[in-house]
Amino acid sequence: MKNNFMRAIGLVLALIMCLSATALVACEKEPSPEPPVSSCDASSDDTPAESTNPAEPEKATISVESLNNYYVVRPDVNNEELVASVMAFEKNLEAKLSVETKGITTDFVLPGNDLYSVHDYEIIIGETNREESIAFASELEYMEYGYAVIGNKIVISGRSIADTILAIDKFTADIIDGYTSGSTELVFENNKYICEYDHKFDSISINGTDISEYDIVYKKTKAFHENEIVERLQDSIGRLCGFMPKGILMNTTSNVKTKQIVITDSPALTDEIKANKNALLSGVDVASKSVIVVDENVIWLSGETLAGLLDTVEKFVSALESSADGKVTLESGVSDISNPAIKVMSYNVYVSAATAGIRRKGVAKTIFDYAPDIIGVQEASVGWMTMLKVDIGSVYDSVGKGRESMNNNPSSRTNGEHCAIFYNKEKYKVLETNTFWLSETPNVQSKHDESEYIRIMTYAIFERKSDGFKFMMVNTHLDFKESVKAYQVTKMLEKIEETGFKGLTFITGDFNTNISSGSYKLMLEAGFENTFNAAYISSEPNINSMIDFCMVRDLEGDYIVSNHHVANDEIDKNNNGEFPSDHCAVDASIIPILKKD
Repeated sequence: MKNNFMRAIGLVLALIMCLSATALVACEKEPSPEPPVSSCDASSDDTPAESTNPAEPEKATISVESLNNYYVVRPDVNNEELVASVMAFEKNLEAKLSVETKGITTDFVLPGNDLYSVHDYEIIIGETNREESIAFASELEYMEYGYAVIGNKIVISGRSIADTILAIDKFTADIIDGYTSGSTELVFENNKYICEYDHKFDSISINGTDISEYDIVYKKTKAFHENEIVERLQDSIGRLCGFMPKGILMNTTSNVKTKQIVITDSPALTDEIKANKNALLSGVDVASKSVIVVDENVIWLSGETLAGLLDTVEKFVSALESSADGKVTLESGVSDISNPAIKVMSYNVYVSAATAGIRRKGVAKTIFDYAPDIIGVQEASVGWMTMLKVDIGSVYDSVGKGRESMNNNPSSRTNGEHCAIFYNKEKYKVLETNTFWLSETPNVQSKHDESEYIRIMTYAIFERKSDGFKFMMVNTHLDFKESVKAYQVTKMLEKIEETGFKGLTFITGDFNTNISSGSYKLMLEAGFENTFNAAYISSEPNINSMIDFCMVRDLEGDYIVSNHHVANDEIDKNNNGEFPSDHCAVDASIIPILKKD
């Protein structure tokens, strides 16, 4: 299954999160004689802390008996976490106060249906269509939440679903857990409680124009997942100043403001603005650039690749965040992508000596056509290693030993098939590398008793020369019997853990298995995921037929898999109409999410 919205929010878009300021927060609550325990005291970086409000508290009460007449109303959205929280809330309310509400419903209104109506007594949870909910939401800035008593209704809400869940927890701690058994009333020392977020700026202006005058306008394409990028851009701006610009999909009927922050495309992009962008990119490698174009009404955040677009958005957010007072001066410009994608390939070149000579040009062509940064090759015999070093050695160097090599005999380290790792020697340098046998004695030539062949893994830790970014590459070729493969994967994972490296890590290889096998699932359990599943764009329609994979994880940071491609198109064939190998190369592009110091 392709990565879903939550994955995009949790992974893709963490790039901009890492640039947002770590803001301090403060909850404002009227003092009470015995303040209840607050969920604001939870140990989260974004969780506010209690403070006092000097205003005179306005007490409110709700009859406990009247709660039997209340409906619990939530927004008509399909969110599992919110639904579960609302259900737990109602169950807790009924148990602690010995009441039985009228049940849970949504804000959907169906004339003539008692359940789907606007009721006189409601506990309204989240941003709904109820006027009390709308009124309370208008008082909340981004990342704020709270609760209020409005007439006969109780509103519990935040500016997002996550904030609403915090509001539920806070209401539970203050009101439900603070209830004295036997009391006839729920007492609210303050009829309105808002847990405020202390944003870095009261407001943000760009070239003299307040951010509230802008809409974010975008066009959906297959290449960039702009809607997720827009949501994270909204999030970053909201965290900084409390105001979240509206995101508007191009060609909708929504009213669009004159001032626009444009992602990809908008009718507001005039010929003059487009000409300015073309002039900035004239004579440069556009794939390696990020570009921003600014005029009186438009801020155009652009990139010819996903990495370029993300980099442009990153630099825009960084300009806002680094401002001393929220007043930002922004100019058009083009710059190198700060954090380019790492292109990884897995390629079983097919050991057959009989056909290797006539296939070698096709293998080299495939590699140069896709231009990966790192390549894990399998079935690379001594002859294949010699040919590869000649054919692609102008760009790539390699590490690894043959599987029949004797570890303590340097003269024999080229013997047998390799699971070698080739790398672009201009871009990367090797910090550490080794080859292990997937057996009970991994440091010397050996094999598992039930394995048909000797099986090995080669790993290398690389450093990107441009910025010092480090990552690990592991390459392997597993045997055939499932119990043997499971053992070999377990041994491989053990050796990975022994390196102590927890950053961005790739495993490429011919796994001789499919995604339903136990050996494959062992890698998932260790935190790795298939780039096919994580990719925004994937050319392979049937993952069930694949046995060659590129797996990726990062235990310390994050990443975006922007592309997954299998070289099985007509263009990938040799002149004789056949593929260069009995395995098609697997190519994936991964954009690391760099941490901000």
